[in-house]
Amino acid sequence: MPCSRSGRWSPGVTRPTRDQARQASRAHREAWLTGYRGVLGFATLVLVDNPASH
Repeated sequence: MPCSRSGRWSPGVTRPTRDQARQASRAHREAWLTGYRGVLGFATLVLVDNPASH
C-alpha cells in the first residue's frame, strides 16, 4: 500500500481493514508455502565488510 514519508496514506488510497490485511497475508503465505518456495527455493547471502577494500 502506498504510504508517504509522514506515515499518512496517499490521497485517494483507502487503508485496508484488518480483515482485508489478514486475508492478503494468508493468501501470500499460502502462495509462498505451496507455490513460490517449491520453484524459487531459498537463497542465503553472507555480506562481509572487507577492510582491505577501503
